Amino acid sequence: VVDSVWYGDVRLVQYAAHSGAFDIMLEPNVRIGDHITLAEASLPRTDGWQPGDVVPVALHWQTAALLEDSYRVFLQLIDEDGNLVAARDGEPIGWTRPTPTWQPGETIIDRHGLLLPGNLATSNLTLIVGLYNPSSNGARLPSVGDNADTFELAPLTITEG
Repeated sequence: VVDSVWYGDVRLVQYAAHSGAFDIMLEPNVRIGDHITLAEASLPRTDGWQPGDVVPVALHWQTAALLEDSYRVFLQLIDEDGNLVAARDGEPIGWTRPTPTWQPGETIIDRHGLLLPGNLATSNLTLIVGLYNPSSNGARLPSVGDNADTFELAPLTITEG
């Protein structure tokens, strides 16, 4: 799922399929909140992304305990000045595996697509990820150890087409 918009009771969803390899493998092994771990993350290798591209990301989540709250995943693209350039959020696995359904020790492979705006200028950006609780005014879960509420996944370079 790249984008989703509700019009009353009708949901319009934009999908993007990635048929290539996820060959940049990250093993952040970062604890987020009290029980959740981002064990792995992956994305395709490229010499540069272009405006309008969809950046596919696979996040491998685990929990050490049953979760009561339903957390949302967010992916954000931040420019060199810390400005938000693009964002995507939602429940894991396209809204089909809310965090209360996760079992301790189970690996949840959560795929996302981040649509790059068509008006992006050539630049160096940073892709970040995190979790938040929509029922707690969107409070983000901190990463254990550094008390940050996001984790840097990868730098992204935007090139001209």
